[in-house]
Amino acid sequence: MEEYIRHLATVRPVTLEALHKDRWRRATDTAIVAAGGADLTRYRREYLPVFNRVYRECEEFIRHCSPSHICEIGTGDGYLLAKLSKSFPEIDLTGIDISEHRVRLAQRRVPGLHFQLRSGQDWVEQDASENGCVIVNGGVFEYFSPESLRKLFSSIRARFDRFYIAIMLEPLYFEIDALPSSEGVAGGSEFSWSHNYAAVLEEEGFLVQSVRIDDFSDLYGFKTATVYAKL
Repeated sequence: MEEYIRHLATVRPVTLEALHKDRWRRATDTAIVAAGGADLTRYRREYLPVFNRVYRECEEFIRHCSPSHICEIGTGDGYLLAKLSKSFPEIDLTGIDISEHRVRLAQRRVPGLHFQLRSGQDWVEQDASENGCVIVNGGVFEYFSPESLRKLFSSIRARFDRFYIAIMLEPLYFEIDALPSSEGVAGGSEFSWSHNYAAVLEEEGFLVQSVRIDDFSDLYGFKTATVYAKL
């Protein structure tokens, strides 16, 4: 694994993103707890309380914005959408992922919801509509190159007058104030990108509602950013 990480440090951003995508397309693991090597006891004690608090904040954001539909990019096993479906049965919910295995897993876990094998950019360009909302949770945008992240946000801005973004617990391996808004910085245990999400969103015309940084350095070796924004 260390040799693979050293290899990632030598490739161009477009190649690095392609390698990350290939890894996740082929992924068959479902153990979120195992990520970063955290043990289950510490995961439950240190991470879950923060996730539950962030989830409650996300619920409040959704209630305030009242989007007509929500798409979770990188939905994994559908856990987050399953929770949201109980709180917001009136909202159209869609989960997308580039891993066929995880889409099938989500379909089995939450058969009443819509899960699709596709990219976030494809969904925005083909199926998103006015008054929609994109959500990511727990490490999705970290695998987007700076160019792809900006393209996603700019595509939303070009198409819609009212739209919402909820970025929950995205890993940051560098201090956010040190991150260049237009480039991002690759590093950390998976050599993924740390983005200054608030700065990129603002540059693309979004109004940032709130930014929260949580510190999981002892547990996972990184901090996380939670950012809510709207058009």
